Amino acid sequence: MKCSVRRRDGKPCQAAAIKDGRCLFHARDAKLTRALKQGRVSGGLVMQRFSKCPTLSESTPAVRLTSPQDILELLSAPISQVRTGLLDRGIAQVIAGLASVAQRCLQPEPYHEANVAFIVHAPSGRIPCACVETGTADATCIQCSGSGYLPESNERLSAGADAN
Repeated sequence: MKCSVRRRDGKPCQAAAIKDGRCLFHARDAKLTRALKQGRVSGGLVMQRFSKCPTLSESTPAVRLTSPQDILELLSAPISQVRTGLLDRGIAQVIAGLASVAQRCLQPEPYHEANVAFIVHAPSGRIPCACVETGTADATCIQCSGSGYLPESNERLSAGADAN
């Protein structure tokens, strides 16, 4: 059974009726009103207790992380404290996440081997095509058209201008 009271907007209250066709919120019983008020106060107090952010004490020293060893030293204490119940696991999770970021920042940039090709000009001044080295020189080669040599740089520039 629903509450028989109409709300301010004129729609019927959707709460369950508990006494005299009225819900807890619309009841005229002083005892129910006090219980509702006490519940709101208690709920507020409980929420205040849980809404405070757990933190470490102010005497906790600042930490400088300059090496992977520093990160290991930082993590060793919280791991032990979580295991013994002395540290909230939420704080430990934040410490672990930040330590992970610090560890990635301390890693050197990955080494990428560069492939550098040096073109050595033949004494004739002509540059041999790569197809000659691989043994695939024929008229279908796009770079040298089967000649075995790349065109001179001014020839390449003029060929590019003709293409436009």
